[in-house]
Amino acid sequence: MVEIIQKDGTWTFDGEALRLTPGRDKNVGLLRRTLGELVLPLQALAGISFEQGKKAGRLRLRLRDGADPLLLAAGGRLTEPHDPYQLTVEPDRHGVAEYFT
Repeated sequence: MVEIIQKDGTWTFDGEALRLTPGRDKNVGLLRRTLGELVLPLQALAGISFEQGKKAGRLRLRLRDGADPLLLAAGGRLTEPHDPYQLTVEPDRHGVAEYFT
């Protein structure tokens, strides 16, 4: 099992599914908190990437077409604090994020 815990939330991968749990930080968007924990089967994932920034990095999920009705309804216009498929990664956890990908 691989797990990364951040202020924005926790992502856990057990080999069969990816579990996205929102954090309790005040910067976690209302939509993300309202959705609660999301469990994505491995078959729904198209890819994952880690974008390293100067101060913080970001893990991003790409889902297969049609895997999430929310993304279809939003037309890809979810902003960062509301996008449940992004996780901000603190600088001291970049190694864990790279391993996670």
